[in-house]
Amino acid sequence: MLYNTYQARVYGYAASRAGHQLAEEVVSETFLVAWRRLNSIPDHAQLPWLLRVARNIEARLG
Repeated sequence: MLYNTYQARVYGYAASRAGHQLAEEVVSETFLVAWRRLNSIPDHAQLPWLLRVARNIEARLG
């Protein structure tokens, strides 16, 4: 559900910051982190949480 709801927006964010080539990897790793920390994601702020994770991953990979 989380992936289906936010994948396109996380991809768009990652692509705008890191380019399309790296965006796929950022999205994959972002949702892997989300799956591992599913109970930690605040219901009222899922997208901001995901984007923060994506930003951190992009910084590490880029």
